[in-house]
Amino acid sequence: ATLSDIFIQRTQIFYRDTNQGLDSVEKVADRMATLLGWSPETRGEQVGRYKQDVALSRHWKTEIDNDAV
Repeated sequence: ATLSDIFIQRTQIFYRDTNQGLDSVEKVADRMATLLGWSPETRGEQVGRYKQDVALSRHWKTEIDNDAV
């Protein structure tokens, strides 16, 4: 029960949404925090981890674009 699990595996928003769910990650984190009893710190960690997952998934594209120049 993590944000990455929800966005990547359960809903595939990570793959199908043009912004990979970043527009809704805060709202989903709020709802999950309420349902799962996350502390503000855990909520923040979850958001940070998901944003890192998105950044890693975009890193390859940046490298390819830079190599093409």
